[in-house]
This record gives sequence, structure tokens and C-alpha cells, in this order.
Amino acid sequence: MRNYVKAKGNHDDLTGQFRFGKLPAPRSRGVVNELRLLLPECKEHAEKLKTFGVTAKFVAEGQMLLDGMAGKSAAGAAMDVVRNRTGDVRDAELKLCQLFERLVTADESVAEETATEAPLFRLDLVRAEMARDAAMRAARQAAQPEPAGPQQ
Repeated sequence: MRNYVKAKGNHDDLTGQFRFGKLPAPRSRGVVNELRLLLPECKEHAEKLKTFGVTAKFVAEGQMLLDGMAGKSAAGAAMDVVRNRTGDVRDAELKLCQLFERLVTADESVAEETATEAPLFRLDLVRAEMARDAAMRAARQAAQPEPAGPQQ
């Protein structure tokens, strides 16, 4: 990368486009974390990096090293499943919120057109329930004991 910038200039701000840099802690976990950032960026900028030998085969080899270092154990695979399900739940929640907002907007417009109708779907009730749920979650987390030992 440095050779490319020196030879051709940094017109595309290549160094600013990449997030990886110096390893704060040169241990295997730091290398794994950097590889997780580096490999997708290498795929994204494949055309510019091809002149330096960063080919698809090179990136695939890096992915194999990452998989080996990250130790795709049963616990790691389970965490991947949980992470995917969490993402799916967040996507469904966003879709549900959008649909609910549309329903409330339609309900309010009907209530405005008809003097005898009041809105049926009141957001203040939903927001109160959400606040109660968040308060209960915070209370459960506060009641958990502090983890013993040093944090990493």
C-alpha cells in the first residue's frame, strides 16, 4: 500500500479507506480482529490491490488462516447462529415498527375524517409498555453480580 501511494500518489485516499493499521496488541486475538476487518476491505478494493499481489487466492488463503485462528468451535458456531438470529429479530422489529407506524397514521387519518371515531391504536400505551419493559430489563441487569477477575 505504501509503495502504491509513493509511486502513484494518494488521489483516491486509499489509506483513509482502510480501517486496519497497527496492531495494538500483537497477539492472536488482535490478529484475528484485524483480519476480520482486512479481508472484506481487500475484497472491496480488489482491483486497486491486484497490482500488489492481493488476488482472490491470496484473500482466500487469509480467510482460511482466519478460520483456523478463530477456531470455529461448537461455541463459536453457536455464537454465529445467535448473531444471525439477533440480526433477523432486529430486521423483523424494524419492519414491524414501520408497519405499526403506517397503521397508526391510517387510524389517525380515519379519526380526523370521521368526527365520531377516535383513534383506536394509541401510541402512548405502546410507548408506556416499551418503557416498562426497558425498566425491567435494566433492573435485571443491575441485579446481576459483577464478574470476578480481570476484564480483557
